[in-house]
Amino acid sequence: MTIESNRLSPNYIIVEIINVKDELTVDQLKLITSVLNQGGVIVYPTDTSYGMGADWQNNKALNKIFKIKGRNKDKNLPVIVSSKKMAKEYVVWNKAAEKLANEFWPGALTIVLRIKSYELRIKGSDNTLGVRIPDNKIARQIVKALKRPLVSTSANIADYPSAYSLNEFQEQFKNKKILPDIFVNAGSLKIKPASTVVDLSSSQIIIKRESAVLAKNIFKLINGSSRVV
Repeated sequence: MTIESNRLSPNYIIVEIINVKDELTVDQLKLITSVLNQGGVIVYPTDTSYGMGADWQNNKALNKIFKIKGRNKDKNLPVIVSSKKMAKEYVVWNKAAEKLANEFWPGALTIVLRIKSYELRIKGSDNTLGVRIPDNKIARQIVKALKRPLVSTSANIADYPSAYSLNEFQEQFKNKKILPDIFVNAGSLKIKPASTVVDLSSSQIIIKRESAVLAKNIFKLINGSSRVV
């Protein structure tokens, strides 16, 4: 297991760094899930940029993410899941979601759906949740090991550019007092667009953010219908 805590320069922050190439080892996964289960925050690679993650149902961990990013708490945090089966345990699935997931997952499409039950709602959130399966093996390893949804928000300060490397992350956060607990370092990631966000939580299809997946391809797949069934 490669775990390092180091300082790249006198001005850079210290975070626990797990260096990984293609996939995480069993011991690395145990460490990461242990931190997440205790309410910790991690930074990890995804198929778009580095993401910041925590246990979705741990309010302490979510508050820490909001503080780290300087993000308003009225904005819901999306999550990644390891499978459609996991998604269906938490959100109300429908035919449109099934079609889009079959076509674009794993990949950069976040599908917003209603949360399945009141008990699953987190404090301060509405009744919807954005979910996706990322096209990144390391990210899928982590959420599969955690066995529940993992927050997947970009690892940057609010309104700052996304981070595609450890250096970019450290440059942004070097003056922050509250930091993530672990950085899963997979090297420099290819610069790719953010995920497209489609809201299927009501009877209408709403494109909340058009990016990696084009809106026209979403509507074409579901036969151009503006209603969710």
